[in-house]
Amino acid sequence: EWAIVLPGMFAVLITALLFKEERVITWRRSFILFGSTIFVVFFYFLLTRMMIGQWISHYGADVLVSFDLPKLWVTMCQYVTKHMFFVHFGSYALRSDIYEGLNGLPGVIILIVAIPVFGWFIRKAILQRRQLSCGQTLILLSIVSLLPVANLYFNYLTPPENDRYGILLSVFLSIAIVHWFAKLPNYFSFVLLLIYFSVSIYFQQKLINQWAATEQVHTNLLTEVKNYSGQKIYLLNVPDNFKGSQLFRNHAEDLAFSDAYDIRNVSSQKFVEVAQYNMTSLNDGVSVKQTGKNQFEIQFNQWGNWWWRKGIGASDYSKENYKVDFDGQKYLLEIQDLSQEDVLLYQDSIHWKQFIFDLNLNVVPDSLH
Repeated sequence: EWAIVLPGMFAVLITALLFKEERVITWRRSFILFGSTIFVVFFYFLLTRMMIGQWISHYGADVLVSFDLPKLWVTMCQYVTKHMFFVHFGSYALRSDIYEGLNGLPGVIILIVAIPVFGWFIRKAILQRRQLSCGQTLILLSIVSLLPVANLYFNYLTPPENDRYGILLSVFLSIAIVHWFAKLPNYFSFVLLLIYFSVSIYFQQKLINQWAATEQVHTNLLTEVKNYSGQKIYLLNVPDNFKGSQLFRNHAEDLAFSDAYDIRNVSSQKFVEVAQYNMTSLNDGVSVKQTGKNQFEIQFNQWGNWWWRKGIGASDYSKENYKVDFDGQKYLLEIQDLSQEDVLLYQDSIHWKQFIFDLNLNVVPDSLH
């Protein structure tokens, strides 16, 4: 899908190269390069049409071809702010204030300032020097790199959200930052670059550690579940993400953990994924209490979590053999056809634990609380 920005990027690069004082590319080669990118894009759309019956896949034409100029501008500002100033590593309140603020007066002010400044840069490039500078080229490349995602919803609920959408932007933005700092006096430039790189490396290592912990949880849960077998294994709290890094997620069906398990294992096991949640610490867990013959109460042991399902917040639902009622920090589960061969597992820290239930129990005594 990123191929659709190739013509725009090559157009910027070719323009920058064609009008340099020392000619580094001919018009003929420019047309060949630009034409090849057009062919790649055409082939992508044609292949998509042949395979799935529509020209635009993934989010669909209604979303990707719906251009709302104010929204495009705000989203671009949000991405630049995110990747340039590391806003996504701040608290949710900070992220919300900054990103939502760009929807209001700050975004308008930036636009009012940006239009004449951008126009002046282009005029200077075309009319005076007839060539794009390195900084102007990087700005244009950054803008083009965001075109495929600028009309999508900018999600900042968790820090790593939308990271993949800003990959190309971060490349050009990083080069641009070094380029602009290099124009400052040598000592001042060195100090600023050292500070910026130190901050960048700090947050990068923080993100790497987070993904390492995510992989630890992911691997451990998939490995430990092999120790249990039953007619059905009910998973009472499957982590959707760890601090925003995706663990087990399926937007269509309650099969996030099952899909991951099937990929790693030849033998299949029947999992019933009852509920998911956002994991914020490696010590997160729940408590399970039997409230009736086939009724259970599952509650978080800590604050800061909420129940998820299919990639979003969970709400009450029912299926053929069970129903779930969510109530803040807890939910109530009723299983219609629960048998002694079934297994109830709940996650505590990075481990699975089995809850031993009693099918002859009508009211749970205090000793089991």
